[in-house]
Amino acid sequence: KIYGHQIPNEDLVTLIKLYYSLVVQEDINIPVVGCAGRAFVILLGRQKVKKRITRDQLVLEWRPLYNICKEIYFGKDRVYNLKVGYSQLEGVIRNVVSSARDYFSDECTKEMLEEWEPLLCPPDT
Repeated sequence: KIYGHQIPNEDLVTLIKLYYSLVVQEDINIPVVGCAGRAFVILLGRQKVKKRITRDQLVLEWRPLYNICKEIYFGKDRVYNLKVGYSQLEGVIRNVVSSARDYFSDECTKEMLEEWEPLLCPPDT
């Protein structure tokens, strides 16, 4: 509720998508990603919102978030990234992943498995 008034679902979904797009956008300032990520987590972290917003109303793409995680945790410039503020961003991104995973599409499970299976069983590939 804002000032005692509940935000309509359509506006809430639009706001959530806006924050998510700021988090996953490439080449954006780390403080902006951090603020947008925290706002995203606050919006989706509330139980009342989770009950109001269904996966039919809000579907988020998993791959842009995965690419950010891959860059933060396994990127070539890992040491440099830690120096310029990525270490503070890790916790925010971890919370964004935790909040967003309920809103990934059903079809993305197959995509994720295709992406990660070779990493889980290297001798089998």
